[in-house]
Amino acid sequence: MDLVLNAEMIRDGGSLAVSFKCADGSDYTLFFKLDYFVNENGKHERRGYLAPVVMNRVYGVEISISWPHAEILLGQMLEMTLIEGARKWLETMIEVVGNRGRLPSSIGRIM
Repeated sequence: MDLVLNAEMIRDGGSLAVSFKCADGSDYTLFFKLDYFVNENGKHERRGYLAPVVMNRVYGVEISISWPHAEILLGQMLEMTLIEGARKWLETMIEVVGNRGRLPSSIGRIM
């Protein structure tokens, strides 16, 4: 990995993503899709995150990876980014990885 392009919470209610450029020049995204349900009160409630995937949208490739693999990638990315907003979301994603997909302390259950 050469460059972190962006890290963010997606506006679908809380999925997390970090985009990066690899040595081959291609752009990839490490993505944690939000897992949620509608509770008995009709409110959307976050459960946590599904298993991480790495995506290349240009080629339409999506590869499932393990939580430990995601942890390694995120650790490398955190060392390489100077974008303050990106660091915040990288740190949130690292907490999710440490929790193996459970919600981080900074994100509430109810959407």
